[in-house]
Amino acid sequence: MEAARTAAQRGHTVDLYEKEDHLGGVLTMAGAPKFKQDIKKYVEWTIHSISGQERVSVHLNSEVRAEDLKGKDYDAVIVAVGAEPVIPKFAKGREDVVWVGDVELGKVSAKKQVVIVGAGLTGCEAALSLAKAGKEVTLVDMIDVCDFGRGGAKFNQIALRGLLEAEQVKMIGGVKMNIEGDRIVFVKNEKTIELSYEQIILSLGVKANEEKVQAFADAGREVVFVGDCNTKIGTLYHAVHTAHEAASVL
Repeated sequence: MEAARTAAQRGHTVDLYEKEDHLGGVLTMAGAPKFKQDIKKYVEWTIHSISGQERVSVHLNSEVRAEDLKGKDYDAVIVAVGAEPVIPKFAKGREDVVWVGDVELGKVSAKKQVVIVGAGLTGCEAALSLAKAGKEVTLVDMIDVCDFGRGGAKFNQIALRGLLEAEQVKMIGGVKMNIEGDRIVFVKNEKTIELSYEQIILSLGVKANEEKVQAFADAGREVVFVGDCNTKIGTLYHAVHTAHEAASVL
């Protein structure tokens, strides 16, 4: 949306394709918790800002493949296909293991007693949101507890950990998740630790689908990759600035 708005303001005619039935992408999930209303308002503003652009045509429910763009003769193609959640093979098909994004968006209901695996910014925010909703939350990661919530400003990270402590979220660092037959076990210092849970919520980050991304390499006269599909650590700042820069030099 940032690329579309910027390009339109510079006089270009833009087609914006979105595979879902709404705009917003991953920010829809990021703005779901009640304490993230600033993100929700930003999403609403940016949608409104392109809705009034006569030079922007929005195509919802339109997943575009590289071959779909051949013959359209676009002067430039800006690829912002994002990244995909990291889900271990063993977790697929298990009813007791879910992805954090599905919980945040309300597609899956969180159980009363949950273990969140992955204490990055998303995992910590999900833990805080669920704890505020009355859930019993244990947050684990391979990293030390002092690094929980990394991915943003340091003072935000410290404040977030303080909020988690206030909501009595149990935080355990140095924990690995292993599979023993059909059982999921948690190991710390090479010893299995007992964690009670009804549900495991995975927040293991995202990863760009390289095959999908590279398929767009020859999709137009000029192709630029922006946002999460061209970085290992995606942030709102990175997404907006790479998109704005891409559209500014067309």
